[in-house]
Parts: sequence; structure tokens; C-alpha cells
Amino acid sequence: MTFPACQEAIRLQDTQAFILDIIRNVHPMSAAFQEMITRCQTEYFIQVDEDMILHPTAVREMEQLMLQAPKHIGMICCHLYDEDRETTIQGVKIYRTASLQSVVFQNVKACEMDLLAQMGAMGIRWVLHPSIQGRHGTLFSPETIYRRYKSMYEKDILEWNDVTGDIKRKARQFRETGDPLALFALLGAVDGIVSVPTAQDKEKDFTKYNLKSLEIFRRIFLESQTFPFPYEAGKPQKRPCVNPPLLPEDVREWAGERHCSSELAREEHEQEFVKISDGLKASERPGDPQRILLICHWFWPSVGGVETIVADLGEELIGMGYRVDVATVGMAERTTLVYRGMNIIPLDDTRTLEPSGIPYFSLEVYRLLTSGQYYACVMFADALSWLLTAFLLGKLHPETRTFIQLLVNQESYDKWRQNSTFKERLLKT
Repeated sequence: MTFPACQEAIRLQDTQAFILDIIRNVHPMSAAFQEMITRCQTEYFIQVDEDMILHPTAVREMEQLMLQAPKHIGMICCHLYDEDRETTIQGVKIYRTASLQSVVFQNVKACEMDLLAQMGAMGIRWVLHPSIQGRHGTLFSPETIYRRYKSMYEKDILEWNDVTGDIKRKARQFRETGDPLALFALLGAVDGIVSVPTAQDKEKDFTKYNLKSLEIFRRIFLESQTFPFPYEAGKPQKRPCVNPPLLPEDVREWAGERHCSSELAREEHEQEFVKISDGLKASERPGDPQRILLICHWFWPSVGGVETIVADLGEELIGMGYRVDVATVGMAERTTLVYRGMNIIPLDDTRTLEPSGIPYFSLEVYRLLTSGQYYACVMFADALSWLLTAFLLGKLHPETRTFIQLLVNQESYDKWRQNSTFKERLLKT
């Protein structure tokens, strides 16, 4: 993807006193690197990978460094700024051709590190220069960023036993933005970590880049799929059942009509669920100390005073290190479920629970309150809001702190001030 930009950066160098040789279709990568040594007819050569975008002065400055270096210096490595990882990395390298005539890029996972070991055994030294001579990691597709992070984590763990913080940064980035590139970087990193025990000690080979895991993730997250779909194309999705169950009409005579309707069973279950009783026990799992739930009827892209207050509070909590979810009714205009770093949980306001007439979203809120996922829940609701009904459906989670911010204005006050039942409940509270 970055090859055209890489070529253009080379064309714009402020010196053209070099021969450009493009190595194509040589694999694995160690063989492509070895081809540099084989082809080079000059005293020095600079290794430029296709994802490196050099500054206009890079070739001239690196050549000058090598001209000034003693003869036992076989390589000088300069830095690049990696835009994806937001840090400087090693880097673009200039080699002394004569120093490399007796070494070979081996087909191992970190062939460049292996080359340094060979150079060291022959008394050939190298320099890590502090200058930044270009950019790296400037453009990715979901597929290329997946392969980058898979390869990076495999290599770092196998060579140095290091698990870097990039995976956590990508997880946070995806949580805040929903960017599919962040998601596929995260998935690639996970794949790399999981694959370490079975990873081969060989360099990357572009002819073997078709990863099954990447194919499946691409179909799940980037393509329109009907689930479930076959893992292997051309194979049946399910093994045929050799002893299938009897159909409802086959057992209606002795099982009874009321037991043969899955829809009826679901409705009866929901009716039982919404009864005000002690039969619904809250989970005993402790709430996540880093996770907070905000509940309000309307939220972005709806615009109003409450929406602004909830969004500002959520953003402040995120700044304090919490993960914030917002439970709110679904809206057709809402194009994403991530807003200012908050995850939006859409509630269903199109259904009611019969025969009570309670909105289905009251049940959804109750399930969130009793899930054990949250350290604290804060509800913003009008005094007559059905959201408050969630607190009447059963016991709440004992370790989840719950706060209710009642919204009282003249309009809402006029609605309930003459409501004797509500006033009676309010006095009891």
C-alpha cells in the first residue's frame, strides 16, 4: 500500500547520486535481504523497506555518516517515526558492502538480529544513530495491520520474551473510536500471542500470508454475513442429526397445546421475571472496579441539557481511568455505538411486557443493574419515568453502588403533583 509513497520519497531525495534497485517477488524476507548483498555493486547500500517514507535529506545524511565512520563499522541504523505506534523505531540502515560479503541473512524469525550476531563474531560493529530519517507505519488496511501485529508480537516474545503495551493501546483506541484498524491490530496481536508456542522460527513470506484466522475475522467484522456461516467454504455447516427431535405437532396430543409454543413460553418467562418478588436473586460476582454504567432515556445524537450532562460526566470518568457504558433508548439516527469514548447500550422501547404493560427496556435496565459488571450505576430520570421501574423488579446487586439523579422541572412537577399514588410512594421513600 505504501510502495508508491516510498518510491516518491526516494525520487525527492536532495541527492540522486545513487542507483535504485527494486527487489521484487523474492521470498522469504531473508532471501530478499540477501539479494541486496548479491546485487550491490557500490561501496555502500541503504536498505529501504516499502513501508518506509524517507525524509528528503536521508540518503545524503546517511551516506555522510558512513563516509566518516571507521572501517570496522559495517552498518549504521537510523531511526524512523512510526505513526501507527506513535514512537520512534529502528530503523533505516546503511551497510558497508565489503563487510557483508562473509555473512548471510538466514531464514529465521529475526534474520536481522541473527545477522548482527554473525557480524559481531567477525569483529564487525554497528552504530545506532539517534537521527530520525523518515516515517513508518503510515498506511494500513485491516489485513496489513493484522499481519503486522501478529508478526510483531510473535517476534518480540520469541526473541526477547517481551509483551509490549501496544495491545493495550489498541484496545483503548478501539473502545474510544470503533476504528476497524484498531480492532484488527488488536486481533492480530492476540493471534500473535496465542500462536507463539507453535510459531515457526522462520522469516515472513508474502506467499504464505493467507491466514485462516484473518479470513474469518474479515468475514465477521468487514463483510455482510448471515450467521452462522461455514468455517470452511464448501463444507456443510452442521453435521446431520441422526436422531432429530420430534416436532411440536407430533407431541401436541399428549404434551398439550400450551407447552408447544416457544413464543408463549418466552412471554410467560418474561411475565414471571417482572413480578415484584424476592425470587430474582442478584449475581454474587463483584462489580468491575473500573466500569461505570450511566442510564438515561435520551442520549447522543439527541441534544439537550440531560444529554450534555451525561456526556460530560462520562468523559470526566473516562479521564479518571474508568470504563463507561451508557444505557439509553435506541435511535435510528445513531450511526455508531461509541461516543466520546463511551460505549452505548441501546435499549428497546418498541416492546412491552404483557399483561403488565411495562416497557421492555425496564427489564433490560434491571438486567444491567444486577449483572455484576459494574462498580457503580448512575440513573438520570424523571420521577415518572419507566426507567425507575427497573428498581422494582427484584433485588439489586449487593456490590454495585447505585445512584438516582431525579430530574425535576416545572413540566414534570405538573404531571405528578396531583398524582396521589405517586405522592404516597414518595412520602414512604
